[in-house]
Amino acid sequence: MKKVGVFLLLALLPVLVGATDFSFKGEMRTRMSAYTNTEEIGLEAADEISKIDSRIRLYTKATYSDAVAFTLGIEVGDFDWGRKGHNKDEKIIEVKHAYMDLNPDFAKQMKWRIGLQGYKDLFGQAIFDEDAPGIVVFPKMNNMQIRSGIFILSDDDAKENTEDSRTLAFVDSSFKGGSSTVKGAVYYDLNRNEAATIYLAGGGDLTFDSFGFGGQLIYMSRNYDDDALETVSGMFAHLYAQLSKDKFTAKAQLGYSPAGENSSYEGIEEYSDLYGLEYAYKGSVYDGQSLLSTYGGETGQMVLALNVAYDFLFANAGLIRATHSDIEDKAIGTEVDLGFKTRLTEKVDFTGVYALFMPGKAFGEDDKTAHELAAQLKFKF
Repeated sequence: MKKVGVFLLLALLPVLVGATDFSFKGEMRTRMSAYTNTEEIGLEAADEISKIDSRIRLYTKATYSDAVAFTLGIEVGDFDWGRKGHNKDEKIIEVKHAYMDLNPDFAKQMKWRIGLQGYKDLFGQAIFDEDAPGIVVFPKMNNMQIRSGIFILSDDDAKENTEDSRTLAFVDSSFKGGSSTVKGAVYYDLNRNEAATIYLAGGGDLTFDSFGFGGQLIYMSRNYDDDALETVSGMFAHLYAQLSKDKFTAKAQLGYSPAGENSSYEGIEEYSDLYGLEYAYKGSVYDGQSLLSTYGGETGQMVLALNVAYDFLFANAGLIRATHSDIEDKAIGTEVDLGFKTRLTEKVDFTGVYALFMPGKAFGEDDKTAHELAAQLKFKF
């Protein structure tokens, strides 16, 4: 990976030097977390894990004209403090992004993005949130944004790759009119010689001054190449209502994903931080651990969450239950978070949170409370 990165940088150097305009952005982040081991949750002898890590990201954009630009993103990290050698010889430089934006003369209303790029879905990252090589097309339209493309997630002909080939094709769109937004998408995930999965998603938001609400629905269907395996289908629904007034914000959320025989929901590369719960899901302060990595899974989920913020203080609470009909004790747990986010100086933010997770009856008699104490210092420019 290091040799590939160095070769790519050397190959692109003449191109970058000839650019007419440069722009830079990036961030440096250091964070820490002390948390109860999620694999031992509820146990009296559950381990307490403490970690500190840092990461640097730097992006440069070389613009030649309105028709062509190149973006290169480099990531150093995450490197955990305390590794062997005191981290001084860490080999963790990665190419994060490397893509060209092309707006050819014969198609001025179409922008093409070609190369290694990031993509987030429009549905709380419930389907896909990752970097991948591919081609994405952005038609230029008033009041509407459309993206369509294809990502090569893996290819058995690629050097040093696995024996599987996986391709993701998609079309998503969002339309904004007045105080409302409507969105929709179709994803086709082809894992050759194994399965094909289709996702149909739709949703919308409506805002009135200080009040807003919205929702989304994602349907998934997976067909296996092996005729002995039955089709699996799944669904994820999400509703929210939000009130904002001056420095005060309150948001109520309801998420639901059923599960049963041949029924469960899972994304392709989802990032489960929609509910704002630091311990149970991917937290906004420290996402290096999570009890639940999906909005559905084999157990299914029903989540009721409340997020409240005033000035630099915030609090989150959530009730999580399983939905699978075969699970007798459906209470997965309850979580309460208390935290703050403040600006230390220009472009430097400091965030801290304490999360308390109380396991439900789904863990049986093992109901010892779990917790997480996390902090993050970020410089973004």
